[in-house]
Amino acid sequence: MTTSSKVCLALAAAGAAFCSVKLFGFIRTIQQNRLEWEGTAQFTREHYIAVGRAYNQGFVVGFFLCFSLVLIAIIVGTWY
Repeated sequence: MTTSSKVCLALAAAGAAFCSVKLFGFIRTIQQNRLEWEGTAQFTREHYIAVGRAYNQGFVVGFFLCFSLVLIAIIVGTWY
């Protein structure tokens, strides 16, 4: 295994670990209904913006988690 493969594998593993932690935090936020927004009434503009922001964060984290896992799979696949 070359040095560049080791560096890429380390970066991909670190990215996957970071994204896993962020994804777990996103799931807890949605599960416990702890959206960050100011307002008291649901179904207002601010509420929908907060929901959209939360799901956008979850999408970005999920995308980069998948990207990191694909990098790991490619690097491991080159060993065989």
